[in-house]
Amino acid sequence: MTRQAFPRRVETIHVPPIKCQGIKTKLVPFIATNIQWDGRGRWIEPFLGSGVVALNLGPTEARLSDTNRHVIELYRAIQTGRITHLTVRESLKEMGECLSSSFAVFARQFRSN
Repeated sequence: MTRQAFPRRVETIHVPPIKCQGIKTKLVPFIATNIQWDGRGRWIEPFLGSGVVALNLGPTEARLSDTNRHVIELYRAIQTGRITHLTVRESLKEMGECLSSSFAVFARQFRSN
């Protein structure tokens, strides 16, 4: 594997699958060009959040942590393949159908009042 040395330019910023408060999407180019690291050792991200920094810098070896277990579980599920673009598509389709039918029931009740 090739080590990623920094500082370096990040041309394209990949947006993570989740949004959260304090997301650093706009800061990725600044971070990438202002850190000094030869790529040896492990990148440590104690506050993963959306993961935008680690996902865009792409260190060869990383330790990603967060106190929000839901964030960690989401990325573990993506990493292991339990969540894929196909499972997300199916879930959204099911939720959309459920919301659509729920709204139809609500609309009928609302109109009858």
